[in-house]
Amino acid sequence: RLRQGDQGEGSAGTSGRSPLALGLMFCLLSGVLSALVNFGLVFGEPLADVAAERGASEVAKNNAVWALIFTGNYTVNAVYALALMIRHRTLGLLVAHGTLGYWVWALFMGISWPLGIVFLGIGASKMGPYGAFVAFPMMLVAAILFGNLAGILTGEWRSSSRRARTVMAVGVAVLCLAFLIFGMAQHLLG
Repeated sequence: RLRQGDQGEGSAGTSGRSPLALGLMFCLLSGVLSALVNFGLVFGEPLADVAAERGASEVAKNNAVWALIFTGNYTVNAVYALALMIRHRTLGLLVAHGTLGYWVWALFMGISWPLGIVFLGIGASKMGPYGAFVAFPMMLVAAILFGNLAGILTGEWRSSSRRARTVMAVGVAVLCLAFLIFGMAQHLLG
């Protein structure tokens, strides 16, 4: 929020609501819903065990769970996005001149997120009995850290104030500390 204020980015599209309140609502909703992915991994263990019985390796057995979770998840997202584009008559923008770069980034994100989830499943299975509980928050922390790194490398923070950069640096330090605590807890419990 500080960075956006420094760069003069307004709060368009908030429909009169406080941008902070709307942002907090989305953060809370996203946090709760994203945790459900990890519940799928934890409670999908019987499905992963069946996959292992049918020949899946120990590191690949969680892919049976991911296939079930994300097929439904991606279908809902794709249908919703398509419905919005049809309603707003913006479907043609998908193939508009100058969109190739966006398609390349979309392809990168479309491959890297599921690949990260596959690695999460592999890591969780290698971390012992508490792996499914520790690996997911560690993955989320890593995603936030790499997102901030990408923002720094692309110049997103270039025109922000020293205060905004300091707040971001403190947040990154707290996340790094959390990552270390998760790792140490797993080591002690595993």
